[in-house]
Amino acid sequence: MIDWPHDFAPGNPSDYDKIELAKFVTGFLAMIKPHDNLRKSAMLEYLELQMTKALSYSWPSVRTFHAHIVKQIELCHLEWTSFTDIRDKAVTFFKHSDLHSSQPRTNPGMISSTPLVTPPYSPSPTKSEAEKACRQWNYYGSCSCDKSNLESFNAHHKCRVCTKEHPMLHCPKGKNPIPAPNSS
Repeated sequence: MIDWPHDFAPGNPSDYDKIELAKFVTGFLAMIKPHDNLRKSAMLEYLELQMTKALSYSWPSVRTFHAHIVKQIELCHLEWTSFTDIRDKAVTFFKHSDLHSSQPRTNPGMISSTPLVTPPYSPSPTKSEAEKACRQWNYYGSCSCDKSNLESFNAHHKCRVCTKEHPMLHCPKGKNPIPAPNSS
């Protein structure tokens, strides 16, 4: 049987589906205290991944991701120490609609009663197009970019989903359809 953070959170016990971020983290940290150092380290790395996702995605979606991972561990499909597999699941689990920016604003500066947080690692809006992955190549598999500087070409022709050397169009991790040519 796997422990759940809401069982270790301070105050009145609550339903997992209603636990807030602060109580989740407090409960998670209390939950991992008795574990050996290897497992505790793996679980802290996992918690860091979750909190990084919480910067960009809604808390309910991050909480649902945790429930998914715990169920996979209960079914012996994952181990806490298999962080690469967990991180790979995180890449494909979240949907565009889970992003803070895709949720309707309820109050200025608030999104779904969660404070608007700008992740420190988010791309700067002033980034030039040359610094980004080639949109045409990612969406359609070909582009008219200059191939004379192969190093520069390869740096900007990576999948936007998984950063491998194939277009997003052919990415096995892609969940959403490629937008039509006239969409921005």
